[in-house]
Amino acid sequence: NYERICSFLKENGVTATFNVLGQMAEERGFHFVRWMIEAGCEVASHGYAHEMNLRYGGDLVYAGHYGPQENRDQITEGIRVFRDVVPGGVKGIRMPYGHFNEYTYDAIAEAGLTWASNVGGDDFLFPDQGFGFQPFRMQLGERIYPVVEIPLDSQTFDWPLWIADEEANGPMVRAIRSYCTSRSVPFKRTPAGGVEVWRQRIREAVENQSVFCLLTHPINLAVKDDRWGDAVEEFLMPVIRFLADYRDKGLIWICTCTEMAMFYLDRMKGEEDAVG
Repeated sequence: NYERICSFLKENGVTATFNVLGQMAEERGFHFVRWMIEAGCEVASHGYAHEMNLRYGGDLVYAGHYGPQENRDQITEGIRVFRDVVPGGVKGIRMPYGHFNEYTYDAIAEAGLTWASNVGGDDFLFPDQGFGFQPFRMQLGERIYPVVEIPLDSQTFDWPLWIADEEANGPMVRAIRSYCTSRSVPFKRTPAGGVEVWRQRIREAVENQSVFCLLTHPINLAVKDDRWGDAVEEFLMPVIRFLADYRDKGLIWICTCTEMAMFYLDRMKGEEDAVG
């Protein structure tokens, strides 16, 4: 899927950010990382290991369960493996499952990363959650970190759209059903049904002149089921075409996470200079 997706992105002139596990790149080789770079896309970190208990034992999976050293290892090792592969080095990170604590952001800041993307921007589903769609500086306690946080839609991605079990992952599935009902979008739990959800989200971003971070997983696009055929062709390719069409009409800017973070930092500096 990585090769097909990168080829299709390049063909349509659409850039993306791929968050790649360091351990996966080491074990499988860096050929798929080079596909991303050759397609003009960004390679960012997804940490080193997806399940941290496989490194440290026990049943504590998430970075949020661990202390300073484990978080530092997860982040620094997840960056180090790409040092000789990614031109200019890795600039950002999304932690596995998006889980973090203050030690995670301490390590992200120490590593000199520009951005992180761990917070779900689901205000359209849960208005009291407190996070919006726009990038912001992450604050934990009294500390404001020098890292741009780029929220993403943690509900409207491939897992809850058509793969998640309605009993085990009920809240996620109900959230998407609620979204579809509120927008009069058919709730069809297939890759093709997911296309309509994403099209609606893109239209709303254009209408509101806001930011929308699409999230999908190449591994989830490989899941087989009698209800669909090839999820890459039925889901991701139509969305990429839709994005390219909006871009060609001058309606959207398609950018990588680093480009978005730098745009935000430049704009914030301009506002500070104006006030000063």
